[in-house]
Amino acid sequence: MVSWPTRRAMLASTALQASIIAAPKMGFSSESNLTDVRDHGAVGDGVTDDTEAVLRAHSTGSAVFYPRTGAFYRATRTVPLLSNASSNGAEIRVEQDGSWGKCIFQIVENEKPISITGFVLNGEYAGGTRAEWSHGINLQGAHNVTIENNTLKNVYGDCVYVGSSARSKSSRNIIIRNNKLLGPRRCNVAIVCGEDIIVRENIISTTIGYVAAIDLEPDNNGFDHITNVTIIGNSFETPKTFISAGVNNSKPNKGLRVAYNRGRAMRFMFAAANALVVGAVVDDNTFSSISVGGQMFVWSNVRDTSVKGNFDHTACTPGYVSAKFEDCILHLQENRLCGM
Repeated sequence: MVSWPTRRAMLASTALQASIIAAPKMGFSSESNLTDVRDHGAVGDGVTDDTEAVLRAHSTGSAVFYPRTGAFYRATRTVPLLSNASSNGAEIRVEQDGSWGKCIFQIVENEKPISITGFVLNGEYAGGTRAEWSHGINLQGAHNVTIENNTLKNVYGDCVYVGSSARSKSSRNIIIRNNKLLGPRRCNVAIVCGEDIIVRENIISTTIGYVAAIDLEPDNNGFDHITNVTIIGNSFETPKTFISAGVNNSKPNKGLRVAYNRGRAMRFMFAAANALVVGAVVDDNTFSSISVGGQMFVWSNVRDTSVKGNFDHTACTPGYVSAKFEDCILHLQENRLCGM
């Protein structure tokens, strides 16, 4: 049976989109104690190795500003952040090889809130399958981090990686908002261990069908877990899966909210039985399958979850079924799903 969204759902979607459009866009930081990377010897001419100058600037502990140049800042290894980093559109390039030492920015167990805004972070990925750990922004046991108004592109691993530190400290209170997350080898956003994570109003695009655009996948190490993730208002284009949930350490994936996302993929959301998704709210998303064999939802063992007002724009041709729910306990209402 096919059901269509109500006027309530459509009005709610319109209201959210209006709020997204009206939201203020942040520029470069107005902090008075900014450290300019040029004062520490950075050049930003696309030729000079600026690594040591950039590291000196960040080691001061002050907020660091990268002024835009006519070229880009070249770094050869991961830059640890101790405080805010901002720019008015400067590009940083690291020629990545898949290793942890070739991330662009990294935050590990920070002591104070940190924001990253206004950058173009480019991993220069042009092919290869050597490894998958060179990320655009690598968060390990980080907390109170805002990643906003950046472009992250061509990274060997994930545009943004959110994980634990020493398998004992999870990342928490992370906001990934209003970014362009483009062309990673692995994932646009990988959430491996975190609590209270918001992925909101980003442009998400990839041409490589490896893993998923947004991956909710704790490492099977006895500690990693995912709680209270909100994925809302993003636009996406990916050849495989927009959201994938899998693996667990016998800890349920609780508090998941997926709403008002729109785009094209083979699948909108995949949830494996061992992801233990429980108590999720999935509402008012719009999707079109790019593959004859695609589906909007492929779920197993998803429990006590609301699925409301979702719209599959894929043509309801004979044989196409929008969803496959196995051993699930769901509250389905006002969806437009083919073959249901």
